[in-house]
Parts: sequence; structure tokens; C-alpha cells
Amino acid sequence: MKFNRLSVAMAATALLGAGEAFALAPGAAVDIEIWASGATAQDKGVEALFSELCVAGSLDIYRDNANASKPGAQHSAYFCTLDSTKVTGLSTVNPNVLFHKRSQGGSAQGVTPLILDQAITHMQINNGNCSKTGPDTFYRCTLANAGDTILHESDLGVSDVNPDLFRGPNAPIEGGVKQPDVTASQVSSLLDVTPAAGLVFGIPVTLSLYTALQDAQMDQGRLPAGCVLGDDSNPDCMPSLSSEQVASLLAGKVQNWNRFKVQVGGASSDFFTSYSGGMGLTDNKVAVCRRVDGSGTQAQANAVFLNNPCMSGAVPPVSGSNALSGPIVPSTNLALNGIGQSGSGDVDNCLADFNDGTNTGGGNSGNSKRWAIGIQSLEKNSGRDKNGNSIARKNYRFVKIDGAAPTLAEVAAGRYPDWVEQTFQWRKASVGGPTGDVLTILQKVAQDASKPSIVKDLNVEFNHPFGQSGFLALSTNGTNAQTFPFDAANNPTINLTHKQGASLDNCRAPVVNTTSGKNLLDL
Repeated sequence: MKFNRLSVAMAATALLGAGEAFALAPGAAVDIEIWASGATAQDKGVEALFSELCVAGSLDIYRDNANASKPGAQHSAYFCTLDSTKVTGLSTVNPNVLFHKRSQGGSAQGVTPLILDQAITHMQINNGNCSKTGPDTFYRCTLANAGDTILHESDLGVSDVNPDLFRGPNAPIEGGVKQPDVTASQVSSLLDVTPAAGLVFGIPVTLSLYTALQDAQMDQGRLPAGCVLGDDSNPDCMPSLSSEQVASLLAGKVQNWNRFKVQVGGASSDFFTSYSGGMGLTDNKVAVCRRVDGSGTQAQANAVFLNNPCMSGAVPPVSGSNALSGPIVPSTNLALNGIGQSGSGDVDNCLADFNDGTNTGGGNSGNSKRWAIGIQSLEKNSGRDKNGNSIARKNYRFVKIDGAAPTLAEVAAGRYPDWVEQTFQWRKASVGGPTGDVLTILQKVAQDASKPSIVKDLNVEFNHPFGQSGFLALSTNGTNAQTFPFDAANNPTINLTHKQGASLDNCRAPVVNTTSGKNLLDL
């Protein structure tokens, strides 16, 4: 039985601090309540959309406080008076809308529970658990007490990749149990899927590995001789790995870094670890800071570099550590989630810990110093916050892939390979999915998610020293078109797509969108 999608008024207990005025506090009446789950990458986009669609001054934001230093890492909520002139066709003029977003568990939680019609844990905001004090511009909400959370089915799923990629190595592990594969027939019969936006991913490496790659590639003449070791402000000085080298590392086929040889001119090859940074290593074993099965970040890397699960017999991603010979693959919670890092913040810690010989993330118990690679979206470690202010960076850096930097311009030109189109999905109305006002709002959110005006504001946090990265608006949405020359600041739109006809599949090689007037590419 489906839960009622339109909520009755919530309990009237407002948590107002002295002298504070709020827009829609926890006790305000709710006209429409929506439940969403899945990938974290669209959280900022959803927040930006609500800021645009709500009556001015009516939006309040709620974030879980399970990790006080990272509020909202697991759950968030957006509560406002929706502007009926911006979301047309609603049955109520300017309704109060409460939008819950569960990010815990990542992309797979935006797919599998919808397929199974399964209730999952969401955060409540009306249990006396949310307060807004001090400098915060949002409410912090506890999760630990009875009534702080509720089991509820999700109306909307958000994923870094199309839903049917969550099969094989991408099927999630929940409580130590591998979940069933999502099939294409399930998706086509049960879900309506809408492409959201393009997102650039990359291969981050520990800072000591980054400098060693620079040192070796300068010695080979592949980088200018005057490059400063560790610098990533000049794209010409960024070291590069090939797609095949990345695939070999992510598949666990390279046990230690001396499997890489450095040949200079006609001389015999040197061991890679003889270059800058190698002398301080605990040992030469490769470390891979991969994500867990069910992560959209891991799923896109499996598809882009390993062609898995896109073809039968594809090489699987590395699935375990070998303490004797390598590689080393730490886990944040092996018993519950399987091998790998549960969240992008865990990958941050994993890379920094191996570079610095620390154990902040719990995956480097011996405080080892190893050269490590990982997988991240380019939101991470840019040195900018969401307001564009400078912030400290962790000791890892992104590398080029196949000689191309992970920037919007290089993706749009078809030179940088590691990007995917994200999706929004919901159950079809014929199988108990959302209808009426809830469906109207979901369709509007999905439609506007890849607007250049939304995307360009999100990209502030993706502005790296080497160039602008982040999200790309899609020309396939019917209204956007890429400009020439490419304009990352004002129109970050891409003419390439993994979509053919009505079907989006990130297993496909991206090709130019053939919609009239949009089949142009930079050379």
C-alpha cells in the first residue's frame, strides 16, 4: 500500500529561538510533502531550485546533525511556500511544500527502493529535533531519538547514472547483503526517468604521487621543464594518466608502483618510485580509495574505464586488499557495505591519510604513507566553498586523463572522457507512483535541474586552479544549446549526450546531439 503523498498539517510545536524569525518553522502546516532519496551531487541543485521556485523569503533549510562538522551529509529538507506562478498547474495557490531529501547511501537509494516499492528511512523535522541557533542559516536536526526518522517510500530518486547501471558490481550492499540487480525491463515498466545534468568526475591522486608523476613526465619531456612540483594552477604542468592506466589501477591489476617504468630517451627504464616523493613511502604498494558498490561515483567509473557492466566479460573493479603484495583497498565499514569508501568525504580522508601518514578516516590504521588514487566528482578539493571563498585543500590533486584536464571546456569539446548524465526518476502513476501536485512539482524540478542559470551558480565550488569544472546543462532538454566558443561562466551547456532517442545509457559513447542546430562540436 502506498503512503499518502499529500500530508496533513504537522504538529504545531515551533522551535523558535529568542529573537529569531523564520520563514516556515517546523510547526507550520504542510500542504504538500515530498520524499526524495539518492545521489548527493544534486543536493545543491535542489536547494538552488527551491530558492528560485519559492516565494521570496519563505524558504527554510534543515540538515541532519549526525556529523556536526558536515551537517546534511545524510539528510536534508526544504520547506517553503511554493510560488504558483513559477510552478503552474497546482491545485492550491502558493502551497506550503516540505521536500525531504535522503542522501545516505548515495545513488542506489534513488533507484533500488523505487524499483522494489520499498520504504526507507527519512528524516523528520517536527519531532522537537530541529533547532536554529548561533550563526547557522539553517536548522540542525538530530537523528538519534525515537521519532526523529520515519520509514517512508520515496517519491523521487536521484542518481549519478541511469538506473539500470545498478547491476553486477554496482548493485548495492545493504547490511552485508548484496541487493538484486536492477534490470532494463524493470526500469522501462516501472520508472519514468529524466536526465538531470552532466557531471564531471576525475581521478584524484595523493599529492606525493602527483609530484612524482610531474617529475617523471618532465624528465621524459612530456611536461615543460620549468613546472613547479605540486602546482596545478597551470594546466600545461598537470601530469596525465591514460584511460588504460587508470583502468589497470581501478581493476587492481597493478599491485605496486614499481610496475610503472619510466623510460627517458634511449636509456634503460627507471623505477617510478625513484622519482620525487618516492623515498618517503612506507612501501610501494598501490592504494585504491574506491567507493562502495551502489555508489553512483563508483558506477560511473566502472562504466567509463572498465566498461562494466556494459558488456559481458568486462573486467571487474578491485574488490579486496592484498596486504602482502598489494593493492591496498581500505573500507569504512566492510561488514555493512562491502569494500570501499561509503561517501565522497571518506575518499577525501582516505587520500589525505595515505599522503600524510595519518588515520583520520579510519582506513590507515598503520599510519602508512602510500601513493594512492581515488574517484571523485570535481566538486571536491577545488580550494573554493559554495560562495567562491578560498578554503584549505587536502593533500591530493586531480590528474589529466589521456592528456585532457577535467574541465567543462575539455568535456564539451569531447576530449575529456570521465563524465556522465545524472537522472531523476519516479514510479509511473500506473504502478502507484506520484500523481497530481506531487508529480507536477517533480516534473518541474527535473525540467529545471539542467537550466544553465541553475548549473552555472552551482559551479562556483568547482572552480579549480587549473580551470572551471562541475555541472553541464544538457542540449537534449529541448531549450539549451552550446555556444561557441564554449562559455563556462554564462552557458555551461554541452552538445554531447549519452542519450539516443528516449533512452539514456551512460554505457554508450557520448555522441553529438543531432537536434536541429545543436550538432556542432569544437575541434
